[in-house]
Amino acid sequence: MGVTDKNPISYAVSEEITVTVKLLQNGKPVSCPYFYYELQTEDGKNKSETVSGEKGILTLKTTLSKAGYVKYIVRALDADKAKLADIREFSGGAGAGFEDIGKAKSQPADFEQFWSSKVSTLCEPDVLEQKEISNPASGYKGYIIKLDMGSADPAYAYLTYPENSENGTLKAAIIYHGYGVNKISPIYVKNTVSLSVCAHSMELDGTAEYYKDMQAKLDGYGFKKVGDTENSDKEKVYFKNMLLRDLQAARYIMNNPLWNGKDLTISGGSQGAFQATAVAALCQKATELNITIPWLCDIGGETSGRINSNFRPSFTEALSYYDTVSFAAMLNKNCNVKIEAGLGDRTCPPSGVTALYNAIKAPKSILFTQNRTHEYSPEIAFVYEK
Repeated sequence: MGVTDKNPISYAVSEEITVTVKLLQNGKPVSCPYFYYELQTEDGKNKSETVSGEKGILTLKTTLSKAGYVKYIVRALDADKAKLADIREFSGGAGAGFEDIGKAKSQPADFEQFWSSKVSTLCEPDVLEQKEISNPASGYKGYIIKLDMGSADPAYAYLTYPENSENGTLKAAIIYHGYGVNKISPIYVKNTVSLSVCAHSMELDGTAEYYKDMQAKLDGYGFKKVGDTENSDKEKVYFKNMLLRDLQAARYIMNNPLWNGKDLTISGGSQGAFQATAVAALCQKATELNITIPWLCDIGGETSGRINSNFRPSFTEALSYYDTVSFAAMLNKNCNVKIEAGLGDRTCPPSGVTALYNAIKAPKSILFTQNRTHEYSPEIAFVYEK
């Protein structure tokens, strides 16, 4: 486990940051032959070293000369300096000048105009096909719906709501999902008409062979490949039609007669957080936005010294139109935003998530967990709130 000497998102620029990492057994430090650590700061410092683990405690000190974050990785090693089996590495961070962390790249001047023009091309969100789910949760109706996208590929989602609901009585909820080409599941929320939206134009009740073919077809979607022009033209970026399908799903639920016309919660994690934020910004009707480990924040930040994501398309000017931070700045001022993130997340680095938080003009909160990565949340959690 590792902790800083104060709230890790409360340091000032140039203030000394101290982190203490302990190898624990039954709550007490135990020795190991060696510790290996990496320390990287967003003002350009990089250090790695193997040191004695005799006391089972490692203390690291550094400063940041500008607003940003420091990244820590600490591993316990055996006598041969190999990672000790079954001991998870510490992956954490700390930030300085929290309120001054913004997007490294400027937002395109025509960002809002570009998306307004895309939204204006959407047809009515008519249901092209509706299939009843064979085994919905008890007390609920459930359907697979296919939504019209005009000349573009249709959108697919699960629609669920409590049985015997009367028009105008239900809250609305939409959830979007993480990166990948996988089957999704419906959601069931009390007193709510809900959508679980597929990121791709893809059948929700296909065969195993169908999904295998779709995974091959969409392998590496959103990432620029050698010889591919997809991410050099904002009109060709894969995420464009994804977001428009996502928005069409939101437009459908806002037109659904069961909705009370007031309460709309939009949620998602990772890629789903990117989608949820974009849809909330573009529909302007969300009353709650709940996102975790949000992806595609501060695209290109690494070109200005920010800690790079280990899973994000390389920066192009076209991808600037798909930055979650820019969508966050568009959220309506009555949307309550809740964010959860990890200080050890290398896929969605904390500087980008902080830039997203700082861009929001609506009521907001953020929870950063120390040693939380994109894939892992610690059992003993040190959580810090803004």
